[in-house]
Amino acid sequence: MTKTTQLNGTVLRIERSSIHDGQGLRTVLFLKGCPLRCAWCSTPESQRPVLEKGHAKERCRRCGLCVEVCPAGALSLDREGDGLRIDSNKCRSCFVCVDKCPTGALRKYGYPMSVEQAAAEIAKDEIFFFHSGGGVTISGGEPLSQARFTAAVLKDCNRLGIHTAIETCLFAPWGDVEMVLPWLDVMYSDIKIIDGALHKKLTGADNGLILENLRRIDASPYNIEIIARVPMIP
Repeated sequence: MTKTTQLNGTVLRIERSSIHDGQGLRTVLFLKGCPLRCAWCSTPESQRPVLEKGHAKERCRRCGLCVEVCPAGALSLDREGDGLRIDSNKCRSCFVCVDKCPTGALRKYGYPMSVEQAAAEIAKDEIFFFHSGGGVTISGGEPLSQARFTAAVLKDCNRLGIHTAIETCLFAPWGDVEMVLPWLDVMYSDIKIIDGALHKKLTGADNGLILENLRRIDASPYNIEIIARVPMIP
């Protein structure tokens, strides 16, 4: 395995044995950070590139342990509402409260991971890839928001003979897109909305860059299977 030092990514989670993110059984590496703000986003905790915490009010017992241990005084109990109030201006993201929470109502979204660590986690599932024709899919968030990290992980997996794919909105500079192309087998590209004005209204950005990147990939010399996907939003 190729060692890549001093290059870390921010990972939201790793999902194993997925059957919805490409052929065969897939190990999916979900990264944090996305430039779009889709109105229908199912994982808003993946949007910001930084480590952050979330609160599941249905699991909160209002015990107050998190309030007691918070060194910044950023937490307070809300007996009538969601159970807990978090002052984001005071929070230092030390996550002491997350460690103290007895029910898992407070949870940490994201953790740092090196390229070597990510590749090693993916390689644990090689036997399943071999027997199912699967591989690794890097998703998000938006993997091109961490293009150098994504490219390095794909490169290590490619050299191990692991089938590689990414799920991307393609809203990224061409240099970031081009960085991952040599190591890709499949690209799942979300073409969310064709109309530029409506795309901007519902995602926060125009789709001109996305469509241009898709054209440039199609014209590139790389033998990548491009699968364009259009979400059906009720």
